[in-house]
Amino acid sequence: MRKKIQLGMISLALIFLTGCVETNVIEELAIITARGIDVAEDDKIEKTVNFMRFDPQSDSIYGTVSGVGKTLKGAREVIARQVSYKLREGQLNAEIYGKGIAERGISSYIMSSVRDARTSDTMYLVVAEETAKEIFNAKSEEASRVGKFLDELLEKETEVGNIPSSSLQDFSRRAATTGQDGVIPIVGLKDGVPTLKGLGLFHNDQLALEISLKESLLLKLIIDDIKDTPFEMAIPSKPVEKYHDESPLILHEQNQEKQEVPLNFLIVEGKSKTNMKNFKNLTYETDISMKIDLLEIYDDIKINKRGVTKVLEKELEKEFKKQFEGLLNKTQEANVDPFGYGKIYRIAKKQGLITEEEWDEKYPKISVDFNVNVDIMHTGTTE
Repeated sequence: MRKKIQLGMISLALIFLTGCVETNVIEELAIITARGIDVAEDDKIEKTVNFMRFDPQSDSIYGTVSGVGKTLKGAREVIARQVSYKLREGQLNAEIYGKGIAERGISSYIMSSVRDARTSDTMYLVVAEETAKEIFNAKSEEASRVGKFLDELLEKETEVGNIPSSSLQDFSRRAATTGQDGVIPIVGLKDGVPTLKGLGLFHNDQLALEISLKESLLLKLIIDDIKDTPFEMAIPSKPVEKYHDESPLILHEQNQEKQEVPLNFLIVEGKSKTNMKNFKNLTYETDISMKIDLLEIYDDIKINKRGVTKVLEKELEKEFKKQFEGLLNKTQEANVDPFGYGKIYRIAKKQGLITEEEWDEKYPKISVDFNVNVDIMHTGTTE
């Protein structure tokens, strides 16, 4: 008897619980996979979303729609009135900020995403080369599913080591750390396909500086280890002149006017470590070590000749040092510290406290001695 009563109570509970849960027909839903934010006229905001629909009768499961409002929620309501199905933000892969929004400041949008339990902290943040809407509405298969495409593209480029991670979690952590600024990749269009163009460096919450993908890899090497990352660099031709192949099969006339020797290589392993040399003088020492596989040399050099490897290593070290110094100078001019030298300063300080204003005043004055060590493990082809 007791068991029957218990079963009856469970059955009633299930009935009432079922009535409390909102049910949705899957064909009536659209899942938002990416959203974009742009500046609109009259200081309004334009929001664009890319969604995935479960409609077996449709030619494409993806769609894009935009709306303008004074707030993001207002823009979303305008979007909702343009579609006959329910929009859900349960699987956001990417949020794209138009350059105008990025330069104006993105902290309010970041905080909105952080507070939203439906937003994954692994969602990628992106800055559009021009406007987010332009990327969403590009005529290509990749743009039609821009959320999924950018998720795959940025995950691959982060794993390869070309760019630092730009997830919501990573950007929020860096931006909230006094003494280090956040970074977000810049995406533009090439033949209608969303393409990685560079890296945006943010001071506080505003886009302060844009750097190239090559400079992005240098930054990645300072703030994180890299592995199996392809790279291309040119060194002066004069140091390797004596190693030129004198074979009659080589057309030497092609190389007589060359001032540089382009090299293509794989950074098998790259590591760095930074120490503060002198707190008072704001001097640092950053040691960078790389093990590389040389893949191609576009010159008539006897790569297997004794001594040539050491010369190539020495010239690569010089060129890397030069490029690291150039990147540091560029960030100091813009007063944006993506490396995190301010964190090291804060740790070295007795009280361990530093304000943003204090580091803004000190960062342009720091000096860094970059010690680069390159070890060529294997050599490949010569062209």
